[in-house]
Amino acid sequence: MSTTQIHGSLLPRERNKRRQLQPHTVPTQQLPSTPSEPALRQSRPKTRLPRLPPLPAEDYKLAIRPHGGLNLSKVSPKALLLAVVHAANIRSEKPDIKLRVDENQNVLTISTSSEHIAMALGQITKITVHAAIYDITSYGIAPENSCKGVVNGIGHEITPDDFLTEVEVPGYEVLTCRRLGNSGAMVLTFCGKRVPFFVNAYGQALRCYLYKRTIPHCTKCNKTGRREDVCPQPPDTPKCRVCGDSLSPNNHECRPSCMLCGGDHPTAAKPCPNRFLPPVNRRKPPRSATPTKKAQSPSPSPGQQSSASGSAARRRSHSKDKSGPKRGNSSSRSGFAGQPGSQGWHTDGTTHHHGQQSGSHKKAQTVSWAGQFPPLPPSPQQSHSLTQISTQERTPQPTPPRLPQPMSVDTQLHPDMSSTTARSDYCTREALNGMATSLRNEFATMMQVNAENEG
Repeated sequence: MSTTQIHGSLLPRERNKRRQLQPHTVPTQQLPSTPSEPALRQSRPKTRLPRLPPLPAEDYKLAIRPHGGLNLSKVSPKALLLAVVHAANIRSEKPDIKLRVDENQNVLTISTSSEHIAMALGQITKITVHAAIYDITSYGIAPENSCKGVVNGIGHEITPDDFLTEVEVPGYEVLTCRRLGNSGAMVLTFCGKRVPFFVNAYGQALRCYLYKRTIPHCTKCNKTGRREDVCPQPPDTPKCRVCGDSLSPNNHECRPSCMLCGGDHPTAAKPCPNRFLPPVNRRKPPRSATPTKKAQSPSPSPGQQSSASGSAARRRSHSKDKSGPKRGNSSSRSGFAGQPGSQGWHTDGTTHHHGQQSGSHKKAQTVSWAGQFPPLPPSPQQSHSLTQISTQERTPQPTPPRLPQPMSVDTQLHPDMSSTTARSDYCTREALNGMATSLRNEFATMMQVNAENEG
């Protein structure tokens, strides 16, 4: 057997040489006959578009709905402003007007601080854009501190202005009134945040319901988000109002299917549970960008941190000492806690035991130099009780206490003291030595006086 083989195995050096001598063959990878499908890339998460800044709350606001297929999103801002100014006959070079276009609903919102301009904009019925005349419908937008109610059963022979003059609601102020589409319902705007249950009109008490916003659905193009009267792209071939299919010359099979809930009814119909929009909570105050309490509170200094940590450690130690029977089993805390016949803690005994224990801790913290003095012998009155308690403890009998050492005037330190704590902890040594010196001098003087008297 060669020196490179040990127990039928090769050394690492010989093994590496053999690996280098062997030809290295790369396995050939067979390509597929048909190209594989391209891997689908994960699309980025859709981010919400930034919201436009809010319009001034104290301004007058109006909404304009164009008819006849006018697409407001495709009209330039300058052309739209000139069309509104010319239709309202405003002669100012730079009028106080702010325009907002809602591309989804195809609705124009106008805000102005002038009451005269607001009255002129409310009387517009037609608008001219690129030499084309379009019919429009304008109405006022409810202010922030307002709510809406709906009154049903109002005939078409009654105009909104006539109904507004006839409505009387004690304790409420009615701001505006308009008809809800082509139906027999009138929408009333009240000042405040409460809608009355009844309104008085034409000598009757009419029921008033809370107005709920619904998702608009266009029956011309079968799309949600806008109404059919403002549809900007009406199809050449009309579509079925029930199922949304194109009305071809041949009869089609009408199967209604809701685009909101998938039910077997027309989209956004009355039985649809998903046709309502979430209500606007105007009572909720806006979020204020105020710093949090953590940001407002200053960071503690290193000294405060150390003191806080020390106090926390003391609190933890106190809580551990007061944790109940686990500490009570120790023979150093109580003489009767470790008895085998004890079945539990009593309320009175536990409270007294904890009070004594916490008091001992306070003494150890406030008087730090008291532990340096040698222990005193027990008094004769307490010797019997201490002997009885010591016999009940499980630990061996304690060692006899040390007697106090005689006081001296020399500079020798106490055996239990260290040189580093002689000045800080045992600070009364010089005073005691001075007292001992004065007592010694007085005793010597007394001895001399007695000797003279005897002689």
